[in-house]
Amino acid sequence: MANLGYATIGANNSATPSGYTAATGPYTMPAGGGTLTSFAMYISPSGLSTDLVLRLCLYNDSASKPGSLFSYSDEVTITHGGAAGWVTFPVAAGQPTALVAGNVYWVATGFGASVSAPSWYKQDTGGTQYFKSGTYTAGNPPADPFPSTPSSNSVTVSRYAVYSTTGGSPQTAVMTGLASAQNLGVVTPGVGGVSLSVSALVSAAAFGSAAANPGGVSIPVSGLVSAQQFGAIVAQDMLVQVSGLPSAQQFGNETVSGGVGATFSPATQGGKVQRH
Repeated sequence: MANLGYATIGANNSATPSGYTAATGPYTMPAGGGTLTSFAMYISPSGLSTDLVLRLCLYNDSASKPGSLFSYSDEVTITHGGAAGWVTFPVAAGQPTALVAGNVYWVATGFGASVSAPSWYKQDTGGTQYFKSGTYTAGNPPADPFPSTPSSNSVTVSRYAVYSTTGGSPQTAVMTGLASAQNLGVVTPGVGGVSLSVSALVSAAAFGSAAANPGGVSIPVSGLVSAQQFGAIVAQDMLVQVSGLPSAQQFGNETVSGGVGATFSPATQGGKVQRH
């Protein structure tokens, strides 16, 4: 998450009558853009005699002043007498959230109830604030566009918009154990015996072009020498075992009629296969 606005607790605090709309900025959205997720404002309600009713919002920039309304939060009631801290304001349902890189925004507050004692924090240098009374009513959306002919001062208020950055870190897929200049899918196994396994094959399916079937059989191939191709395997001192074949199926040119558990060993002669 990242912040757009002033995320530092200001050195001074202030009170505000109800009905004010006040915006500080301007704030330029960094490269990459983001998605607005919430707002935050530092509030100290300990000295208040009544509850605070606030709504935060973002205005688009217009000639270096707040212009059209971009998005706003739910209205939040802050109980008087509580501890100081950053208060989160969720984005109201249905409000825009796509913050565009390079666009300029103003972070604002609508004060829906009179702030009877200093409770929100600010820095009296380093920023610009525009404000106007009689422009916000509790329970209603903020003014759109920002009220005309506002007053201004050099203030930065401790409030900001929270956003998530779009995209994310590039993901890297790493494959190990392959020789140089080899293609995935045409792998030359190395010396020492690489085990290749094909699972979930349907019955009577061709090895290498099998349809997947959950719960099917597993055919492992192991002990391959270097420079051999999957699908055209030369076995070295290997026992080739075929099991679970139904009658009248062929292994090569040999009809297996013995049923389940037929084993073929290297003891072959001229195409004749010994069964064990």
